[in-house]
Amino acid sequence: MSAGKLRKFAPAVPTIYSATAGQLALLPWKAPQTLIEFHYRLFALRSEIENPIASANPSNSANVPIGELRQVGLRFHQTLGPSLKALEDLRPLVADQAKIEEHARISYYETRPGPDLKNLRERIEDLLAESRSLEEKEAYYPPA
Repeated sequence: MSAGKLRKFAPAVPTIYSATAGQLALLPWKAPQTLIEFHYRLFALRSEIENPIASANPSNSANVPIGELRQVGLRFHQTLGPSLKALEDLRPLVADQAKIEEHARISYYETRPGPDLKNLRERIEDLLAESRSLEEKEAYYPPA
């Protein structure tokens, strides 16, 4: 994969306004901690993607080394658990969250073909199950 293509997978930088950053600690339960953990994992993923891009020669379209791509995959996997936990911890704080998620899901799938109308939580759980399955296969059949 070229550095340019890898760049497309970098998560957007989250926006937390200075005026409200101090109020994150006022959220109930463990929501502040889970948000911090999730944003830390996103930062690690973004860094893992940006490092090979920064060192790539713009005039060279050579592929990013497979080891670095594997590291990106690992970092992506490490965002899944904290993202699911953050969704679960923030869900009770959002009025009409089911309606909001339903609208977002319908809007997302309007532009994509296929009957897959899973919500975000279900999609994350599927990815976690897939990665567990891959880990089990790799433990049984180690890469050469």
